Amino acid sequence: MKLYFIRMNNNFKYAMKIIISLFLLLALKLCFAQQTANYVNNWYLGTGAGISFNSGTPVNIPSNIASYEVTTSISDGDGNTLFYVGAPDGATSFGNGFTVWDGSNMLMPNGDVAVGFSQSCGLTAVPVPGNCDQYYIFALTALGGTDYGLRYSIVDMSLPGNGTIASPLGDIDPIEKDILVFASDTLAEKIKVVQKGNTENFWVITRSVNNDLFYSFEVTATGVNSIPVVSVISPTNWPTSIGSPVFSWIAVNKNRDMIAEANGFGPDVKLFNFDNQTGILSLAEVLIPTGTFGSDIPYGIEFSPSGNVLYASWFTGGNTTYISSFDITAGAGSIAGTRQDFLVGINTTAEYSGLTKAPDGKIYGSRNGYTHMITLETPENYLNPNLTIPGYDPSPGSAIIGMPNLTYYYHPDNFIDTLAGNDKDICPSDQAIIGVENYDSIWATYSWEPAAMVVNASNAVTQTVPLNTDQQFILSAITDCGDTIKTDTVVVTVDCGLLPVELTNFNARKSNESSLLTWETISEINNDKFIIQHSLDAHHFTDVGEVKGSGNSQQLLDYLWIHDRPFDGTNYYRLKQVDFDGAYEYSEIRIVQFAPSKLNVYPNPVIDRIQVAGNLKIKSVVVYNSIGQIVKDKDFNESFKAQLETKSLASGYYLIEVKTIKDGNYQFRIFKN
Repeated sequence: MKLYFIRMNNNFKYAMKIIISLFLLLALKLCFAQQTANYVNNWYLGTGAGISFNSGTPVNIPSNIASYEVTTSISDGDGNTLFYVGAPDGATSFGNGFTVWDGSNMLMPNGDVAVGFSQSCGLTAVPVPGNCDQYYIFALTALGGTDYGLRYSIVDMSLPGNGTIASPLGDIDPIEKDILVFASDTLAEKIKVVQKGNTENFWVITRSVNNDLFYSFEVTATGVNSIPVVSVISPTNWPTSIGSPVFSWIAVNKNRDMIAEANGFGPDVKLFNFDNQTGILSLAEVLIPTGTFGSDIPYGIEFSPSGNVLYASWFTGGNTTYISSFDITAGAGSIAGTRQDFLVGINTTAEYSGLTKAPDGKIYGSRNGYTHMITLETPENYLNPNLTIPGYDPSPGSAIIGMPNLTYYYHPDNFIDTLAGNDKDICPSDQAIIGVENYDSIWATYSWEPAAMVVNASNAVTQTVPLNTDQQFILSAITDCGDTIKTDTVVVTVDCGLLPVELTNFNARKSNESSLLTWETISEINNDKFIIQHSLDAHHFTDVGEVKGSGNSQQLLDYLWIHDRPFDGTNYYRLKQVDFDGAYEYSEIRIVQFAPSKLNVYPNPVIDRIQVAGNLKIKSVVVYNSIGQIVKDKDFNESFKAQLETKSLASGYYLIEVKTIKDGNYQFRIFKN
């Protein structure tokens, strides 16, 4: 497969093509890209609080709910509430069961769901695979106060309920109500649903209270598999609730390969890797270490819509509540060091809250003891998420502690972002590959436009189209239930003149203590050189090497470059190909990981101050600028930790030299924002 560079020149013809393509792309999006998959657009929580995101911004709607903690809901593809689930009216404290309301805010005739204890996020709803009328409600039950178990009930929207046979409002199926799935272990108050690969199947994730393990129950069109996949995280066990993960929330990222967990009794916050093909979890990193039982209480946790940032809400020290952010892009082992704390309040009453991302791109949370909510206005910015207190006002309803536990796996946010494929350039009479590989329908049918140019016009699977002129393709995905999930476009430009260098097989890997970069070209036109660029954050790159190009060539050529002694942690590399006339282009980014040393310097990038910590005694820390001048120099009294103020430093790269008592000197490179 060819990997083409992104051209960065002033070629007029190319610029005009880009302008025309962007115009056509915008027109296509305006005509076809309206998304009507609004399954999680209506929220119900707290006491009488209802919120709709159908208009793009939150609007209060009627609600009869009165839930101390978790709720859940399902809407149809047009944003109409089908049902919502929570505690019965008046049950604003622990226990007393869950009840199902229909879209008219009436209790379903058969809508009492067995549950008997506080439930953190132990309740959720999700469609039955392959069925347009039925939905699972998964709940953790504590019948009699001790028997924790996973149960499900099915809501059948074809049943009359409070409506009529002709206009049904749905009801709980009396045969499939409170069906026990699993009761072989005491389960924590946590449920999360995660899509399995790109299929309509999914995993129901729960975890043990007494043992450090997770259970993944697979759900397909044939039903719920009661035999779980077991992930043993560690041999730790908790004979009592002290230190156990019995309550608080779990969250899943957009890519469905990470699960985060807050443990209120742990108390700690952990990040796990998740294989959504096998259902297996493994510990990636401890983000907030074990605190003091009773005075430190992590509770809410949620990823930003992109999954690049994680937020945790926690009460600490017996009087202070924070929301902490973590930069997931730092990579496992370095994420904890990116932590930023944002004050929510100081009060002897724990003000911790649940957190839930919304269709408007923001994250909302409740706040124990307050009727209003808190809002993270810009959650993709972990350094400044714009925490608003007080945030959204759900009047006349009010928030309590709980938030909706919603399943995003069938929501557009979790669909492959480029169903139609990536925009591309090809040569005349060459073949363009459109569509995506290994894509399952997820109850959808497809339609390509122009259909006459596509061999399999009703198939999203990758297909090859021969072209001689520029073409825009449109792919629409329509669910079998009648809702438009997503429309996407791909622009194919036919012009070999835009490809002076064709690059293949650009790779970067660890070789002993160095990074080995290799790449090939199958053709070169006026190629002066390759500049190797390096970064520690994938955003700010510096030149670290150069390899001479071959000018003009129409044969396969191999290139190699070695980066001696790169930095600990994640190293990012890209190539900058430069023509003789100065025009240039960038390759894709490659990553090489090196294990952390005995010392760590964080955060990176840094803003106001930098921390040095590890298992070595620190003698002094010296900071050099990019031309080797000392800009900071501070001695430390053989401490295992050091801190330097960096607010006064200009933006750019710096070299940190840490001198230790017995183990010599260590060097780190940081970027100052």
